[in-house]
Amino acid sequence: MVLQTPEAANHLTAQERAQVRAPADSEGNERMQRSLGGSAAKAAWAAIKKAGPAAYNGAKNAAGKGAQGLKNWAKNLSWKDPLRRTIGQLPIAALEEPVKYLLG
Repeated sequence: MVLQTPEAANHLTAQERAQVRAPADSEGNERMQRSLGGSAAKAAWAAIKKAGPAAYNGAKNAAGKGAQGLKNWAKNLSWKDPLRRTIGQLPIAALEEPVKYLLG
């Protein structure tokens, strides 16, 4: 975080640092984080569907073990596979929604 760098820490008062942090700590930021997580989940779901039936079936089997199972499945794909790059880089929380789609 920028506020933790020596340059910023030496030039800002405690009150100024609090003013800079306020927007990041607000409820709006939480909504933004949920929105970004939802976008990532939708991108993962779209990538699974686009990859074809074999990938879909593999993802569905992995989803039976939860979000961590889906992430592990993606990490075991070829390094060239776009699903590995799409799903393997997402946090577990973002994979909960695609798991629901796969199991639902």
